[in-house]
This record gives sequence, C-alpha cells and structure tokens, in this order.
Amino acid sequence: MRLAILDCATLVDPSLEKYASIGALVENWLRRFLHEASFVIIPIAHGAEFPNPSDYDGFVLPGSEVGVYDDTPWMGPLGDYLRNPSRFTQTFLAFVSDIR
Repeated sequence: MRLAILDCATLVDPSLEKYASIGALVENWLRRFLHEASFVIIPIAHGAEFPNPSDYDGFVLPGSEVGVYDDTPWMGPLGDYLRNPSRFTQTFLAFVSDIR
C-alpha cells in the first residue's frame, strides 16, 4: 500500500522544532500499525505540487498550525484539489490536531 501524506504544516513554532516535519511525525505513528505500507510525504505548505491521485492507494491529511480560514498561499489550491471528488477513488484519512 502506497500512502501520500499531504503535509500542510510549516513548523514555524519553536515548540515543534524537535520534529523534522509533521508529515514525518505522522509517518512514524502510522508505520507502527501499517508495517507493509510505503509513505511519501508531500510538503504542500512549502509549495510542493499536488500528487496525481492514481499514484497512491490512500491519502493522509494531518493537521497544521493554521486554520482553514487563514490566508496562506496553499490553502485555496488545497481546497480546490480536495473538492474534486471525481479525481479520487482512494481513501482519505484526515485528522485535526492543534500542533501549536
């Protein structure tokens, strides 16, 4: 199983510096339970292109230090990407956590 982690965190808060990225933290959590899965971290908040959905079996959308109404350059395009359900036949796992 190939999973894409759409990492939307920028880790600007000093309390988060111990993590390489939120995507890496989430991969570490999931790897304990999904031993056979391969993970690709896609740094959406840092300008990475959105993945081709057919390249993955599922997607993980972890939380971020910003909210959906915050003005970021990637939030609008992410919303557009996610709101096109015909693009996806895979499963999404989304969770929200206050990482501040």
